[in-house]
Amino acid sequence: MVKITELKSQYIWIIIWICYMFTSMYPIGATLMVRKNTLDLWQFTENLPAKSIVVLGGDGIWGFDQESTAAAVAWVKQCARRGLRLVNVPLSVESWSVEWKIVEMAKVLEKDGGPWKYGVDFVQFPFIPGGDAAFVSFVNDVWKTSPTDSFGTLLTELPLMKDLHNGHDIALWGVPHWNISQVIRFGTSGFGIPAAHFAQAGGFVVSLQYTYIYPGKVFVTNGLLGGAEYEKLENYKGLGYIANDGYTLYSIAFVAFFILGNFVMLRRREGEGKL
Repeated sequence: MVKITELKSQYIWIIIWICYMFTSMYPIGATLMVRKNTLDLWQFTENLPAKSIVVLGGDGIWGFDQESTAAAVAWVKQCARRGLRLVNVPLSVESWSVEWKIVEMAKVLEKDGGPWKYGVDFVQFPFIPGGDAAFVSFVNDVWKTSPTDSFGTLLTELPLMKDLHNGHDIALWGVPHWNISQVIRFGTSGFGIPAAHFAQAGGFVVSLQYTYIYPGKVFVTNGLLGGAEYEKLENYKGLGYIANDGYTLYSIAFVAFFILGNFVMLRRREGEGKL
């Protein structure tokens, strides 16, 4: 049996790994406070009329999109619960797979047991190249920008698309990547489209400035923490809660080891007659 005074760092990291695995498989829903920026987006989405069309998409992908995914998945679940309709609009090469995966993770499609029927409640567009020009083209004339969905189906055959022709038909545009400025410059400023950024923690402060420039029009969530907050509002335990629960258990474990280490040190010094 290993004595406390001989406890090696490897054992400490094994305990941390156990904490990680436990929270990954069984999120416990650790207590957290929902911040105003997250609540504002949730409340705005909650107040949208049923059948409103919202968009998930944009330009820009990098290696920390899992941070954005947490809040985006919870938001998509809210949209489905509220009876909203969603269109995915990927404007960079990697965006298609991320945006499609977010919808799949939300389990809102009929094939996953959800309420959304493809073509009626949800449509996936193909990758639309061109960056800013592609975005401007889309919000000016959706049908001319891409006459088919990602699977080659004509927009004329998709009931949802009968109500989406340009930016004036979009109730909210959500960005699960980092290029929120594109949507704000050409969508919010040009068409008055409200914008939501599911931001990585590293870009949260940058995006937060837009909420002051466009109050009530631009919203932002903060990485995995914002995801956990949104999940709390939706009564759903996903990536955000997994991360938050993990951080909570890690912190408790590290504090416990710190206290234990100091206790052992003091006992040893007492035994050596140094106290």
